[in-house]
Amino acid sequence: MSKSQSLPAALNPVTIQKKLKIMSDLFHFAFTIKKEQLKRKFPNLSEQELKKKTYALIEKGCR
Repeated sequence: MSKSQSLPAALNPVTIQKKLKIMSDLFHFAFTIKKEQLKRKFPNLSEQELKKKTYALIEKGCR
C-alpha cells in the first residue's frame, strides 16, 4: 500500500490537487466576471487600476 492510499481521502494528494484546481478555476471565473463589471462601470480606469479594484472587491467579499 502506498503512502497516498493510506491517507484519509481529505489528505490524499490527488484529492487535494483536484480541489486546488477547482478553487483556482472558480477564482479565475469570479475575477473575470467582476473585472468586466468594473470595466463597464468605470470605463476610464487603466488595466492596472481595474485589477487592483477587482482584487480588493474579491478580498472584501471573502471576509
